Amino acid sequence: MYLCGAFERIQKLSAVFLIAFFSLGTILQNNRDVSGTVSAFASRYFNSAAPTKDMVGALRMSYVSDSSDYGGDDEYEDDSSSRDESISGPRYREFQDVPAVEAKPVPLSKNSGSRFLALYYDAEVDAIQTRTRWERHMLRCQLMQHHVLWARCANLYNETFNNQSMADIVWSYPLLSAQKMVVYGEAGEESNFGIGHAICIDSNTLSYAQEVLKQEPILQALTLGIEDPNCDIYDAPNPMTPRASPSIAADLSKVKLFRWRHIKDHSLRQDDGMLDMTPWLIVALDRPNQEELRAATNRSHIEYLIDSERIVMAGPLHSCTSLAAVGNVMIVNALSREQAIEFAENDPYALVGLYETIRVHEYNTVDISGKFVTTHIGDHDDVRKIMKKWKYPLDEEQTLWLNS
Repeated sequence: MYLCGAFERIQKLSAVFLIAFFSLGTILQNNRDVSGTVSAFASRYFNSAAPTKDMVGALRMSYVSDSSDYGGDDEYEDDSSSRDESISGPRYREFQDVPAVEAKPVPLSKNSGSRFLALYYDAEVDAIQTRTRWERHMLRCQLMQHHVLWARCANLYNETFNNQSMADIVWSYPLLSAQKMVVYGEAGEESNFGIGHAICIDSNTLSYAQEVLKQEPILQALTLGIEDPNCDIYDAPNPMTPRASPSIAADLSKVKLFRWRHIKDHSLRQDDGMLDMTPWLIVALDRPNQEELRAATNRSHIEYLIDSERIVMAGPLHSCTSLAAVGNVMIVNALSREQAIEFAENDPYALVGLYETIRVHEYNTVDISGKFVTTHIGDHDDVRKIMKKWKYPLDEEQTLWLNS
């Protein structure tokens, strides 16, 4: 009985197979360019065109460093047009035979106890007040690779290497001026210039966060009055090598350092640059002694952020020495600086007069892990080359908490 039933099932499957085979032949006869149609479809939806300079400047997507700050000058070349789809098939099929692997929970960093936000403006912390805005901008550009090296040396560790690192650099945003200037003479293009920095740090204690911040190269050059720093990245000292004398620490007396309670609800984690908008950093600080006003308006503030559907990240700032909230940081997608300012001014906190100051900044994004940099910048990643020579853990499986 079982054998007869199996034989009948085989007959039915064979019939279905023959019908499908002849149907496919009919389709191919009526449309001989099926493969070309599929390739065109795949090319449209899976082969992104090479990003133009205007696109990169407008979107400033996460993990992509602006070329004025860090990286090579070579133009990006998209090789997708040379791919022979007739041989390999549509690109989304390239990995169809790769076996599925069960994902494991991403471990937390050992330094994920508290989150801090450091904010400084070059003109305020500069020990040489006679320096011009252009000179400060050039100093910042010259030391940007050193800044990236500093951040990655803090971030890339594991159980057997660099495990004495007691702070993680979560993100690093060089702040840009609202006004533009001609950067390359009369025939050059107008561009924003660097005016400061916002740095997010994870650490278990305030003292560890301060220690890593004191080693930040741009802050060192500004606060210590260094006029002509050594900008050759290949001369940078290896942090893992003992030094004859301790490195000189930056002066943090004029740096604003807060505890930041990052609200991680999914409704306040939109993609930055979505819908052709630009992410803007809003830093709003409270008037003194307004705890009751803040508490009374908190619900309206949160609802305003959620309803906007434009918040990349947000959360209140707290004093490092007390639990009192002293302001807010928001990153919001907007079509222009004017729209970002309007968003900040319509915040319920602003409408009731809680804020004493509101600052709105465009910013660049620095790849502070080396894991998310695009190919055309990665080919010229001198920092990665140096850290590879120093035996830092650069592979994804060595530092899993940086992969998410």
